[in-house]
Amino acid sequence: ANGAAYIVAEFGGTGDFSYYWNPGGYVTDAITGLNSGTYNVVITDINGCHVSYNVSIAETQPPHIDNINYGDALCHGGNNGWAEIVVSGGSSPYTYTWSPEVSSSSSSFNLTAGIYSVTVEDNDGCKLYANIPISSPDPIEIHTSEDRLICIGDSTLITAIASGGIGPYTFDWQGLGTGTSHFVSPNLTTEYFVHAIDANGCISNTQAVRIEVAPPLNILAVAPSTICYGEVVTIVATASGGDGNYVYHWSNGLVSVENTLQITAVESGQISVYVTDGCNTPADTAMVVVNIAPGPEINLLKYPYKGCAPLNVEFDNITNVQTYTYDWDFGDPSSGTSNWSDLKQTEHYYENPGTYTISCEVTTNIGCKDTEKIVIVVHDAPNADFQAHPWSTGLFDSKIDFSDITDDAVAWEWDFGDGYKSGLQNPQHTYLDYGKYPVKLIAYSKEGCSDTVVKAVEIIEDMLFYVPTAINVRSPGNNEFYPKGTGIDFLSYTLTVYNRWGEPIFITHDFNERWQGRYSNNKGDYVPQGVYAWVITLTDKWGKDHTFSGNVTVFK
Repeated sequence: ANGAAYIVAEFGGTGDFSYYWNPGGYVTDAITGLNSGTYNVVITDINGCHVSYNVSIAETQPPHIDNINYGDALCHGGNNGWAEIVVSGGSSPYTYTWSPEVSSSSSSFNLTAGIYSVTVEDNDGCKLYANIPISSPDPIEIHTSEDRLICIGDSTLITAIASGGIGPYTFDWQGLGTGTSHFVSPNLTTEYFVHAIDANGCISNTQAVRIEVAPPLNILAVAPSTICYGEVVTIVATASGGDGNYVYHWSNGLVSVENTLQITAVESGQISVYVTDGCNTPADTAMVVVNIAPGPEINLLKYPYKGCAPLNVEFDNITNVQTYTYDWDFGDPSSGTSNWSDLKQTEHYYENPGTYTISCEVTTNIGCKDTEKIVIVVHDAPNADFQAHPWSTGLFDSKIDFSDITDDAVAWEWDFGDGYKSGLQNPQHTYLDYGKYPVKLIAYSKEGCSDTVVKAVEIIEDMLFYVPTAINVRSPGNNEFYPKGTGIDFLSYTLTVYNRWGEPIFITHDFNERWQGRYSNNKGDYVPQGVYAWVITLTDKWGKDHTFSGNVTVFK
């Protein structure tokens, strides 16, 4: 409904005109938005004169799109896309409006990827709308094999693949030509550059493959400058170059990934080692010279080499070399700090018996060491001891028995202290005079070790005891009963006199109190003439108890 009609009154009539349209009832000289059909308009002037006129509105065909042609950009980010819209119908000419503003005609060129909107308007104002998508391929991505390390003389395969763009692809390697892959064998570390070209001729970014060529193998071996005989020596080999996967081949036949070799130095000579790696790098060889320095001269002297405890032993290393240092261990830790010495000539005092292993470590001025061991035997001395039976006695019976109680003795020397000697184990000796005598025993073991003990025996005054056998109570010189004696402890004395029926008639503890032949401890009458029993108990000066008994006859 976009038809329009216009009425123009050119002549005749009077004054202003009025208009009436049918159908529609419009009252203007111009109307729009009409559908196709016939419209009658009546025009009337101010005098009422009117005229009728028919206006036909014909139906016109709107414009339409016959075709949309376009081409995408050939490369990612390219501007060679194009688009064209073909329109017919409606009323020409047509007006084209592009968004974005890339053209004002029915076609547009040098387009990048995107959505392009086109508005087409014909001469009647009829409009058409279209959206034209222009795309481009994904970017070309090129991927190469990883960088790698090769050894001298080795070859390796380098490859490239691509994605994005439009396949198939052509790979252009700088200096190598085209192709997906190439075997290369550089002598030096080299970077290989490649880019891909797709079916549209689009070119990717350039990528590089780095092939690193390992340096030549090199090995260095070192050993200590001073090596002593018998010393465990470590030889160290240091390798470089190659691929780092080193294998060491030693001249003694050992093949190992360890770079050290331990040997016990027993003779001078050369030791070689060559190294290989995990590829074909030529091996390299190194050599060291092992020079063994002389060790110390050791000739130990000990004196004595055995003896009895306690024993003092002197030690010496019989050599004229004065630059040696010494470390003696006398094998006697119980002696504390005395168990060690750093002197060439030294000594040690062994207090206890036993078998001792003495070691002497001797070091030269360049640090070479050697150790020698010797053995010292220290015998146990016997523990001399004896018993005397008795230890003291009187001269009346002055014979004493001596008993050896020494363990493991095999020989004896006795000195009785009075000028007499004996070699028996258990001798007997009789002393001829009073006094104390130091008795000395020297006991010998089977190893010849001795021990001495001195003990005293004593020949003392004998105990003498005399008792009368009769008294006469009427006689002035013999009218009392009492004992006499020497060597008696008077404080332990008891005298008891009994009648014939066993009844005590006199008891005293006083050695000086005498029985006068009376009853009731000399307070009663005289006893009848006859025989009376008596008992005396006492202790001698040497602590020995004695009991004596007998009879006494009483006369009147």
